[in-house]
Amino acid sequence: MAGKRVWMQPQPSSPYQEMPEAMASATRLAGWVLSTGDWRGEFKHARVLKRVELDGKPVFLVHAAPEKGRQRLIYLDNETGLPLGYDAVYEIAGEMSGTEVRFADYREIDGVQIPFRCKVTYSLSQMGTSTYQVAKVESRLKLDKDPFTVN
Repeated sequence: MAGKRVWMQPQPSSPYQEMPEAMASATRLAGWVLSTGDWRGEFKHARVLKRVELDGKPVFLVHAAPEKGRQRLIYLDNETGLPLGYDAVYEIAGEMSGTEVRFADYREIDGVQIPFRCKVTYSLSQMGTSTYQVAKVESRLKLDKDPFTVN
């Protein structure tokens, strides 16, 4: 990602491609990107609703609505302000599914707090639960070629 532009590499053997605007916006609002960046500019409306508990921890519950796309409820740590997760509703295979995303095990990497664990739980039983665990983060790498060069 760079600003509002996002690139992807569909397969390891294919070149990087810039995502269309709608897909780039959805990517900027999803998963780890939401947890590690300044997400406030991505939502047209964001409002603290109240203080609640999430897994026994006091958090601020924020309603966030982008100009286009899915609204979500974001849980912010009461002390650090870090996102601990969000709830959203998505259409998956023609069905609406509630989705809970939770971030944990934040660690500082070059001054940025990064969650090393992300758990996603879907309300559709066939989707189940997925947990992503980061084993290692490397920064300041020297790349052989610029990954943002669009072919």
